[in-house]
Amino acid sequence: MNFTGAVMSKLVNNQPYKGRIVIHSSIIEEVAKYPKALDAVREYVCNGWDADADRLDITISDELLRIEDWGTGISNFDLFWNVADQHKAEIEFTPYHRKPIGRKGLGKLSFSMLGNSIEVETRTASKAEYSVADFDSMDFEVYPREKIDEVLHHKGTQITIRGLKIHFSKEEVIQYIKESLYGLILPIASKNHPMKVFVNGEKVTPSPFSGDNGIISTEFGDIFCTLNPAKTGKIDALYRGVKVREVNPAPTHPARGYFDVDWVTPTPDRSNFTETKESVKFFAEIKKYILRNIPSKNEVSPRDLEKSLRDISKLFDEILRDLGMLPQNLMPVSKTSKPSDLKVGGIAERQPPESEQSESQEHHEPQDERKRLQHKILKGEERPLKSAFGINYVIRKDGKDKPAIVPYREEKLIIINLDHDLVKNLVKLRPLQRNIALGFLIARGHFHILEHFVDLPRYEEFVDNMVSTLFSKMISED
Repeated sequence: MNFTGAVMSKLVNNQPYKGRIVIHSSIIEEVAKYPKALDAVREYVCNGWDADADRLDITISDELLRIEDWGTGISNFDLFWNVADQHKAEIEFTPYHRKPIGRKGLGKLSFSMLGNSIEVETRTASKAEYSVADFDSMDFEVYPREKIDEVLHHKGTQITIRGLKIHFSKEEVIQYIKESLYGLILPIASKNHPMKVFVNGEKVTPSPFSGDNGIISTEFGDIFCTLNPAKTGKIDALYRGVKVREVNPAPTHPARGYFDVDWVTPTPDRSNFTETKESVKFFAEIKKYILRNIPSKNEVSPRDLEKSLRDISKLFDEILRDLGMLPQNLMPVSKTSKPSDLKVGGIAERQPPESEQSESQEHHEPQDERKRLQHKILKGEERPLKSAFGINYVIRKDGKDKPAIVPYREEKLIIINLDHDLVKNLVKLRPLQRNIALGFLIARGHFHILEHFVDLPRYEEFVDNMVSTLFSKMISED
């Protein structure tokens, strides 16, 4: 065997130990199906993940490709070199509570796509060893290190592939990891123990996913997802954090994000899922989830919610008028409403005496200042639903960090936030249920806008009174 690439040291007992490499006849064909050489690099990253590595370094040069992980190390080289061994399939969780990704030990055999030879340095908690394999004679040798920290200064494994057949740039490898292995780096496959990955010293930092987190429960297990509505769909199907393929089960409801599953078996080259009853269930469930939670392409805002808002706002106008809660001279008028809107509620404009007119003109806010404040809140061509009492409404996405109702007292504006889970669920309700739930939300917004004009000791009392009156009106109208 040729050991020219080895870092030699004094041997324990002056002798290496040897073993045989066992490869099932179908395995070499499976590795040959990898669509690109970078998929072979993926297998080494997955090996580091299975070894509970919290860090993995990839070094690329003209002479070699080296993958070094900060994991548990290799305790048994007979298992390591035994390609197609199923010992990982028996492990449900690693000590880091990760679910293993590798299954047949294809990673070490995939070096044949990349180079001519493979060398392995490893260190566990109690020993360090060097090993090299010869796939022509189908055997391997292991050289125990006399000093545990002679090569590696940490627990883990370093795999070096020499005689490269294919050369990658650092940028190519980083981009591949960002697109295919982001689930291992972001807290997706393991929320408490994600992995740091470096390529030639540069940390790989995938863009985090924003959107709604969801769980789909099935008889085979759960499907985890993060999705956000988008103009064009790009959804990844992940197996334990590793991208298998893109899916587009409902083209009329485009979204971006991912579905992560651990109970659907990927094909050996990880380009698809094997055809099983589990995979049939997976695709059916994610389609139902998208149709239920992602709006269609032509759906700017939920029409049913907009109709309910119009109905509820009219009833609130009647309540404010009937209760006489706002004296006409204190009636708020938003900068986006017109004086003629008051007539809609059956209220005539009040002409103040000349003394009040002059006083009002002295404190009248400049028109350009009104526009500035309005544009600060409203977006683009956004047109609010106008109220007879100057309280206006807008339905829009206002951010997941904002509450379901966002009131602006100075502008007399209430925003119904489509990004909030509570508002999203309103769309799924039946009309009467939706109106009732929306009534509570609008009453909250009214309190924050009208509290200067009402003499009520508590927020709860205001909301209870408004909603009680609203329900009475809804029932009487029916």
